[in-house]
Amino acid sequence: MPETHEDAASAPFHESAMRRQFLYDAAVRWTAAAAMLALVAYVMATGPGGALISGLTVFIVAGAWIGMGLISARTLRDLPTITAAIQTDPAAAEAGLGDALRRVPLAAWARVMLYHRLAVLRHRQQRFAEAGRVCAALLGRPMGAARNLRPHLLLMLAEAALESGDVVTAYHALLDLHHTRLSLSEALQRMALQTRYEVAIGRYDAAARDAASKVSLAELLPAAQCGAVHAMLAAAAQHTAQDDLARRLWARVELLCTPQQVDRLKAGGFGVGLVQTTEELTEL
Repeated sequence: MPETHEDAASAPFHESAMRRQFLYDAAVRWTAAAAMLALVAYVMATGPGGALISGLTVFIVAGAWIGMGLISARTLRDLPTITAAIQTDPAAAEAGLGDALRRVPLAAWARVMLYHRLAVLRHRQQRFAEAGRVCAALLGRPMGAARNLRPHLLLMLAEAALESGDVVTAYHALLDLHHTRLSLSEALQRMALQTRYEVAIGRYDAAARDAASKVSLAELLPAAQCGAVHAMLAAAAQHTAQDDLARRLWARVELLCTPQQVDRLKAGGFGVGLVQTTEELTEL
């Protein structure tokens, strides 16, 4: 099997291999289209006497296009199972992605969706450097019918960059997010990541600004993520001499988070998974 078809789910991610897969898909589709056009031209050249050949050609052309479409349709059918397995059975998700990524030819949108799920899997596995590379690679190419994945890819890229200490990439991802139409959930995650970024670069004044509104918005997040935002705001308050606010925020953190999470947050480990990775994917 060509190198293009390597098991992209279990092997380390390489953007060059992903590009080859997209090119191979396109080459197969264009080659098939050219062959079909050649058959049609041949039939037209045979004149009225080639009725049987004409019928067979139409049948072959239609069957080939339907067959190629069914490969992508099968991938779309398998996607919910792979998505569910990311949370419940990562090994099964890995195997499912490997099988689906080896299919040829896939429509570009179908391959984008599979690589998006690979980024989600790596993100949940806390393999943030690799997750970030997958996200950046997808964001650098046209996504067509899968363009609704762009906000989620940017959110994952921003968090992966912060986890890797790459504040420059995080900055650019957040900047793109501020120019992207987001759902309420995505906007809340952006706010949390923006706060984490400001704390990471020492902009405590910016992080603590309008803390009351940020706390109100954070209450709409799940408990652990809500607690993380409170902890980041508490850290910013401490650095801006707002001790009473910091104490109130830490008290709220202790109500929202487990003791282990509280210890981690007090040690400055704000990466409790601010970005939702599986709960909303049925809509993507």
